[in-house]
Amino acid sequence: EGEVSLSFNLERCLDSSMFKGLDRDFDSVIKRFYKATRHQLNEKKAVPVFARWHDLDGLQGQGVLLKALSSDFVLSLPDLRVLAATSQLAKPKCLVNLLPSILREPGWYYVAQGMYSTTTECVS
Repeated sequence: EGEVSLSFNLERCLDSSMFKGLDRDFDSVIKRFYKATRHQLNEKKAVPVFARWHDLDGLQGQGVLLKALSSDFVLSLPDLRVLAATSQLAKPKCLVNLLPSILREPGWYYVAQGMYSTTTECVS
């Protein structure tokens, strides 16, 4: 029993050689961070993942896979399109959860936001 107080300081992390010279370029920091900490689906692995996603459509296991994809992977815009197109019911949840996992490329966030069918899909 008692109270625990934690504070996180990222200064040491940002002082590492991985982030040297990127003081004001947040986009590059995120790209390097994702490259170091997240997996990217290559063509060989993407097809089985997409097939499994399709098999789980409407089942509880699809949420588990969605959580894994959103926390451990960086996805391309075509990857997001395939995952979102599987089911109209899963599309809003898929976009909301995977949008932060999109690879940081110019214009991709804008295009991904356009995948919503209606503006009410953006609100949860």
